[in-house]
Amino acid sequence: MTNEKLIVNVTSDALGVNPSDIEVLDRLMGGMSNYTYLMSVKGTKYTFRIPGKKAEKFVDRDVEKHNINLVDSLKLNNDTVFLDVDSGFKIAKYIEGQPLSELNPLEFLEEAANVLHSIHDSGLKSDYDYDPLNRLKLYESHTLEYGHVHSDRYIELKSRFLELKDVYMNKERLVLCHGDSQISNFVKTPEKELRLMDWEFTG
Repeated sequence: MTNEKLIVNVTSDALGVNPSDIEVLDRLMGGMSNYTYLMSVKGTKYTFRIPGKKAEKFVDRDVEKHNINLVDSLKLNNDTVFLDVDSGFKIAKYIEGQPLSELNPLEFLEEAANVLHSIHDSGLKSDYDYDPLNRLKLYESHTLEYGHVHSDRYIELKSRFLELKDVYMNKERLVLCHGDSQISNFVKTPEKELRLMDWEFTG
């Protein structure tokens, strides 16, 4: 089954519309672990996410769903209308705009910092800790499955990372974080708002 046929079938069932009401328009570029498509449903644009190969090793969809609901009040994310935690398929309202990866991100540093501050200062508490040390161990265990040998550069960076653990493991300093605030996840809208997508690694 092609991705386009899959999208139509899942969307038809999830949104209760006829397959003829759905048009897959384009695949959106970006994203390291997902395939994201733009579609139109009765004239309204949505995105449809298909997780990439082995994405389940990095993302817990129950955690993602919890955090998406948690941050809804911040009005930064696009509205998720369907998320299946077993398959990882997600349908969300499309936000018109340009990712900062297509603009000059240096022009938006202050705005991006303000967006991140609005998350960090929100007082919202996730039920799930990002837990960087155990997450790193988990990711490293995945690489062992493929016989990967870490480079000297990686060992050096890991050592520097571990030297800072008293800072990032200080429970008194814990705040909600997006966890994946790369420039392709920031979207500048026609209304000049800066929005932030993809909350898979929030904690």
